[in-house]
Amino acid sequence: MAPGGGREKKTPLPPELAAFRDLVAACNKRPATENQQKFVKKMASIPTVALPTKEHCKAAVNLAEKGLIDQFTGLWPSPKAVEAWVQRN
Repeated sequence: MAPGGGREKKTPLPPELAAFRDLVAACNKRPATENQQKFVKKMASIPTVALPTKEHCKAAVNLAEKGLIDQFTGLWPSPKAVEAWVQRN
């Protein structure tokens, strides 16, 4: 309440803020549930999963054996610095 017992006057929002307020208010409303299904129906067929071939597994292991995993704290080293370290070690 304003001094003197009256109500405070609300200043109108600029149009872009009012549009943003309306957009956010619309996002908080729950969607209508009349078309939503509450339960998952039984699947008609069993999905299949393609497993990688032996060649793919060998290629992945080969890459993993040559991989370098590290955690840098602070500044990142340059690619030349990393390459020089790998050559030394």
